[in-house]
Amino acid sequence: MKPSRIDVSIDSLVLDGFPAGQQRRIGAAFRAELRRLIAAGDVSAPAGPSAVPRVDAPRVSVAADAPPRTVGREVARAVYRGVWG
Repeated sequence: MKPSRIDVSIDSLVLDGFPAGQQRRIGAAFRAELRRLIAAGDVSAPAGPSAVPRVDAPRVSVAADAPPRTVGREVARAVYRGVWG
């Protein structure tokens, strides 16, 4: 059964090699895509509060000239797969 609410807190999303301006746009795209995936997906949450100390997400490959929105989406999809399969 899908819970009525899932709270996700990410302490840090490390984006090495991207300029600060792109990091903010990547982060915004990441948040939007993760929110969309959770809302649309078949996710479950544990019965009580739980913490996942680290997510081993699949490697993300994007073109060197990929726009920040594409990078953020792909990172969100990898994190989603790492947590919910």
